[in-house]
Amino acid sequence: MIKLKKLLTEGGNMFPDAVGIKQNEIPATVSKIETVVLKPLGLIGFATDCFILGSAGKKPTDQLSGDLDIGVSIDQLASKNGLKLSDVLDWLIKELEKMGYDAKPLRGFSQVSIPFPIVGRVTEEPVQVDFMLSNNVNWTRFVYSSPDYSKGESKYKQAYRNFLMAAIVSAVDFKVLKKTDKDVPIEVEKYVMRHDRGIYRLTKSYAGKGGSIIKAGKTIAGSESFLTQEPEEMIHFFLGDQYTIADAASFEKLYDVVFNKPSKVSGMRDTIRKFFIQSITDAKLPIPEIM
Repeated sequence: MIKLKKLLTEGGNMFPDAVGIKQNEIPATVSKIETVVLKPLGLIGFATDCFILGSAGKKPTDQLSGDLDIGVSIDQLASKNGLKLSDVLDWLIKELEKMGYDAKPLRGFSQVSIPFPIVGRVTEEPVQVDFMLSNNVNWTRFVYSSPDYSKGESKYKQAYRNFLMAAIVSAVDFKVLKKTDKDVPIEVEKYVMRHDRGIYRLTKSYAGKGGSIIKAGKTIAGSESFLTQEPEEMIHFFLGDQYTIADAASFEKLYDVVFNKPSKVSGMRDTIRKFFIQSITDAKLPIPEIM
């Protein structure tokens, strides 16, 4: 969870010499990445089997993007290069290193990062580029999508939307299975939103050694069951058939559905608010004034 929160809030700079990229530098830099990195790996190109994620290119012209997030189809890489899906990440790391890049993986999120020279800069300063392997384009786009800040679509980082969605998921059918003698939950059954894999139902234990409480908890082996990796199905399941992924495109839109409109979670607002504020506090993000 610590890595996840860092990834969702600040991206995590893995290269000390990497710098932010200007909005007008993004198109040419992305185009070169497609030509010299993505296509040689066997990908067709943007809008087909790879895509820009995050807020790059969606900020006001005077703001920098800290990195470039690019989703790539793991299925295309596997089929084009005769690989098993389980071997793609290691293969990608080696291929990027053969190209001369310093490739650093974040294995828990099926991600590999490299520093890539920003096109147009005489000094060739690099920007960090994060390649995120995706087995479901729709899901990856939803999780790592971003409002267009240059058009005023939101004033919050998309991390806020994701934390709120995760709070909704956790609140639905949340069951306490065991408590301590002081009424502290130490085993719960709940849904969880996994940013790289979708929605799962599982049981977590928070019981540590000597009666201590583990904050993050441990998933009990064999308790996991998969629900969905389709954003539209997730929205219908947790909020109602009257809503679509457009209603969860930004923190403000999702907040309006949860706290101002009738939905499947209308009776869980206090629990959702509690879970959301706890996640935001743990991530050291300011609590939105509307909460």
